[in-house]
Amino acid sequence: MTTTAGHTAHADRLHTDLLEGGDPEIKIILVDENYFFDLRWSDEEKFNEIVAEIKEREGLSDDMDFFFSQFFAAIPFYGEAWREHYADKLLFYVEGSRHISLVHFNAVIDEQGRRINTGFQQRPGNHTLEIRLYQEKTRIGGDLRVMFLKTTEQPPQVLEFTIPNSALPRHAIPGE
Repeated sequence: MTTTAGHTAHADRLHTDLLEGGDPEIKIILVDENYFFDLRWSDEEKFNEIVAEIKEREGLSDDMDFFFSQFFAAIPFYGEAWREHYADKLLFYVEGSRHISLVHFNAVIDEQGRRINTGFQQRPGNHTLEIRLYQEKTRIGGDLRVMFLKTTEQPPQVLEFTIPNSALPRHAIPGE
């Protein structure tokens, strides 16, 4: 069984549930890490307002606050090269730590039908999923299809959504 979501104008925005409620147990949010980092350090009040708006609009729990606290706590580990660390990664918030264990990442497919992911890392305690790509996000020229397997279903259910090119994080790395 395949559940396809993320093909409407609503999904063209960053920071929305890419499954659009297609699965009652799982919410997957693509996060623009550069945007939130820059916003938090330039205007923390505005950062808090925007996170609160996203949580309310998407029906997210306070786990999202913990996700961001863990993201910001990891930045010093990468030093000044943190933007380069994330240049070839898609960063997702997955609602609820128990939900991330329900899905297994499968593939990212570009518009030419090529698989362009090289790996992934799940951190259920942080509500984080990172998918590593063959190339930097700023160099991707089309929409991406992302597929997961929900293994609690028999047979496993495929959860699939499209990330429109316009929704990919586009902040350039300083010096480029």
